[in-house]
Amino acid sequence: MPNPPRNHHFIPQHFLRAWQHANGKVFRYRRLPFSGTLEISSVSIKHTASIEDLYRVDFPDGGFEVESTHITPLIDEVGHKIFEKARATHVHDWGMSDRRQLANTLTLLEARHPAVLKVMDVRSELNLLRE
Repeated sequence: MPNPPRNHHFIPQHFLRAWQHANGKVFRYRRLPFSGTLEISSVSIKHTASIEDLYRVDFPDGGFEVESTHITPLIDEVGHKIFEKARATHVHDWGMSDRRQLANTLTLLEARHPAVLKVMDVRSELNLLRE
């Protein structure tokens, strides 16, 4: 069995590809905290908007990652399809099911950001899920 992924994206790669300027590269803009200057750089999609082990859950008796079991198949694959549909058609012509899926995907895109996860303090609540 292959090793589980460790580079977990909080912004899916399929979403970032819509803004690529070169094969597999996007421009990253960030404000440098000490100088306040804006840094603009060309970065690989594979290595941006990701954190090592973001979706890893550790317990005293072991750990597991949920990116390959939950995030990718249940969120990213569905999200990719609904974003492709949104880019190709008019959302106002959609039925309620597709509109709901788009709303869910956008909500999950926000909810999986590390800053939001920190505010929700998800990791401290994991023992409840485990029980």
